[in-house]
Amino acid sequence: DSRLTFTAPANGEFLVRVEDTQRDGQPTATYALTVRLAEPDFSVRLSGAPESVARGSGQAFSLTVDRRDGYDEAVDVEFLHLPAGWTVGGPVRIEAGHNTTELTLNAAVDAAQPEAPAWDAVRIIAGSRREARATMMAVNALGHPKLATTAPKILVALAPSSGSSDGVVLIKPGGTARARLSIQRQGHQGVVTFGIENLPHGVIVENLGLNGITFLPEESEREISFAAARWVGDLDRTFFAVENQAGRQTSRPLTLQVRRSPTQAAK
Repeated sequence: DSRLTFTAPANGEFLVRVEDTQRDGQPTATYALTVRLAEPDFSVRLSGAPESVARGSGQAFSLTVDRRDGYDEAVDVEFLHLPAGWTVGGPVRIEAGHNTTELTLNAAVDAAQPEAPAWDAVRIIAGSRREARATMMAVNALGHPKLATTAPKILVALAPSSGSSDGVVLIKPGGTARARLSIQRQGHQGVVTFGIENLPHGVIVENLGLNGITFLPEESEREISFAAARWVGDLDRTFFAVENQAGRQTSRPLTLQVRRSPTQAAK
């Protein structure tokens, strides 16, 4: 339905006119108008939960925040009580002004198949703050993912390059950083192409070329470079690599930390 958020410039009476934007409304057309106080709020839903995940690999899914009445704060999401050997990278945050984030559910090489009660015990909680008031709510479940019965033809790994700490890639606004992308071929010997998912707005993969990140048949490892625009603020956000030729296997996620230098922070 059409809606309008209106802040009255002063006390008084105001006239609301409703009409058909196409100017061709029929005499029998009816309109319903509801006027109410704005109640900024949000809800979060999980979609694309993977049905199966291979040991040593992962599969992507997404979270979407539905914002109502101008709610524009950041939303944090926690995954609690995941079965042993199953992980979702964190921290998980849907930034202010954004509506989605991409995640990956990964199974360790020694992960066991959880029984249904173990998945039923998982709790996904979304939280946010507005004007010093915290809001917490449950998110729909992951379901009951299973271990894939066959090994994937490609395993994907993403790791920080030298200069970054374990599991973290550090970058300054206006600067660059590097990570090492590698694959283990387990049957697929052809070209492999990749996407890097869930980078924050203002951070890109440099020097992609016409075909994006591409491994030729004889290649299994390369370094990739990230660049951050000067206006990107401090943040922590997970990102991961996903291949396109063998069932969209994902790497385990890394955390991208954007941190301004003392000089930048002082401006």
